[in-house]
Amino acid sequence: MHLYLCIINSQPQFTTMKNYDYSKAKELIEKHSSDLQEASLGMHEDWGWTAETIWEDGEYKKNLDEKPEIAGISGSRWATPTIELIFKDGNEKMIPCFVGENSGIPDEAAIAMYLKPSGKPLQEE
Repeated sequence: MHLYLCIINSQPQFTTMKNYDYSKAKELIEKHSSDLQEASLGMHEDWGWTAETIWEDGEYKKNLDEKPEIAGISGSRWATPTIELIFKDGNEKMIPCFVGENSGIPDEAAIAMYLKPSGKPLQEE
């Protein structure tokens, strides 16, 4: 039996996701609030498209208790949910901020999309 990894839009599709850890994000913001200028959440590998400011100038821009979507998503099967902390002194920190893990095992839908109707992998034909 073969196990096939499906590539869709150049990204592997896995069975589980890494989701934003809103509790950790809140803890980090509260811990550093006196020195913090801004905090953002986003996917590290796709930051420019996925990051949103969640805290700025002493106030939350998003209610993290409601576990909001950030740039329309709450997690990723391939990217790393990350918090960026920008401090008043100009220093910045990027910290992974997620719960869950990629299992490394493709889900059934991904496998089905990889196989042609014959049931054989494309590279075997």
